[in-house]
Amino acid sequence: MHLAPVYTLATMLLLSLPLRRAFPLPSLPAACPSREAALRELSARTGWLHDEPSSSSSSSSSSAPSPSPPLAHSLSSPAVVHRLQASRLLVTEHSFSLPLRPSSPETLTVHATVADLLSPGASSSAVLAYLNHDVGRDAVAAAAAYSSLFASKAGRSLLFLQGGPGFPSPRPGASLSFSDSWASAALAAGFAQVVLLDQRGTGRSSPVTRQALELRLGPAGGWGTGEVGEAVAFLSAFRADAIVKDSESVRAALCPGRRWGAVLGQSFGGFALAALLADPGVPDPEVALFTGGLPPVHLSEGGDVEGVYERLWERVREKNEKYYAQYPGDVPVVKKIVRALLSSPPPLPSGGTLTARRFLQLGLCLGGGPGSFEGLHELLAGAFIQDKSGADVLSVNFLRAVERQQPFDTNPLYFLLHESIYCSCPGESSGWAAHRSLRARGDGLFDYEENAKEEGGRPVLFFGEMVFPWMVEDYAELGGKGMRELAEGLAGKSDWPPLYGGGGGGPVRGAAAVYENDMYVEKSESMRLVAKGALLEGVEAWVTSDFEHSGLRDDGVAIFEKLYGLAKD
Repeated sequence: MHLAPVYTLATMLLLSLPLRRAFPLPSLPAACPSREAALRELSARTGWLHDEPSSSSSSSSSSAPSPSPPLAHSLSSPAVVHRLQASRLLVTEHSFSLPLRPSSPETLTVHATVADLLSPGASSSAVLAYLNHDVGRDAVAAAAAYSSLFASKAGRSLLFLQGGPGFPSPRPGASLSFSDSWASAALAAGFAQVVLLDQRGTGRSSPVTRQALELRLGPAGGWGTGEVGEAVAFLSAFRADAIVKDSESVRAALCPGRRWGAVLGQSFGGFALAALLADPGVPDPEVALFTGGLPPVHLSEGGDVEGVYERLWERVREKNEKYYAQYPGDVPVVKKIVRALLSSPPPLPSGGTLTARRFLQLGLCLGGGPGSFEGLHELLAGAFIQDKSGADVLSVNFLRAVERQQPFDTNPLYFLLHESIYCSCPGESSGWAAHRSLRARGDGLFDYEENAKEEGGRPVLFFGEMVFPWMVEDYAELGGKGMRELAEGLAGKSDWPPLYGGGGGGPVRGAAAVYENDMYVEKSESMRLVAKGALLEGVEAWVTSDFEHSGLRDDGVAIFEKLYGLAKD
């Protein structure tokens, strides 16, 4: 899951992300040496890539089962060097051609951005000349050049799994700082390589959008039973188990014969990490690190998707109480907005309709860290402007701001596959569990139509990180017959393969940040998973109220140092 503060939904990409701080990207030298000259220069140096790994990290080079390598591996753009304070980071963009499903003839592209720490003796111009010689002409040869230099020499590697589902990994410099973040802390801890994987269907990894689905199947409005069935089968290959297989193929290409030094899973990325650890055919990383990402697993109970949401609705209610305690003046403002939207829901600038129920999905931000309450308050303060008669009307700027906070049109996997991440048992379907559990409450606390009628009485409560069947009516990119039937088909699907039933390989070495007040991942569910005899026995839980779900973004250095220290002890 993946939630973020209200300021912009580009930012919402990720609570899971650290604070952004760009660093300069130097251009290539005016006259790069030839590949042969570059190779001679590199060969003449010692330790040109990374400093030699210390004995303490030698286990990362121990033999690990070799997964199937990618069908093709290429560099998709020229390498660049980022200058840090006292070191340099080589950043390369990798594309892998992988099967849609095991043994499937259909392939997709999986992308990873890889950051390698260069040693002080490395020549940036020589490295760039050698790696970029074939980029643009023969991307596969360029990847082979990278592998010839790094595959055997690279030090300990860290794989980062992003929150979601449906969001790309952060980018060095653009949305991830290597100077003051969990990534900089990883480098300081001795990791020489950080792999930022765009999970399949996101970012540059064969992104799934309405447009992409229509290019595959034709206009959604004309989909029949066959097209809808094909779309359901296609998207069924985009869950955590498939992400694990992709990560293994990436490991085979980047770190042959070695296991990951660490895997860091933020939010939904932690769900994928748990699936990796539960797969007996996949070697455990040296350490597994979770931040707000220990999944609710109910294998013995036969699944409990609706129960998961029953507990999350309580966390959402608590966040609403805290928000209105901080901004009591927003109680009448929210009621006024809801009444206006119930009376006449306006079309949004980019399509779709701002209904009252869609407006209340802005509560997605309430579980964010510093600034999330303030951001929502500022958004509400600008909701109305006055016409010539002095009457209040909804501001177009407000409508645009709401659009920016809601990622479902641009990241439809966040809607289409969201509830499926909780389906971990055979025969279990999600069946719009959040919607059903809300209707079953019976306490009227989330009855926005009734609660908006009077200025006094109950406040109107925002929703949380939930998806609903009515979203196909309110969001332009989710709407229409074909998309509606696709959403219903995925919600009713009950033959999902198990995610965590493989049993894994025994106690896991790792640590997990469990946030006391997490609105997105229920604390009690997380603690069940690390109990004695449970799937992640051996992972030490650090329960803290100092951070919210966005802790990795808010203070990634402190979070990483704490978890890595616990995992090593």
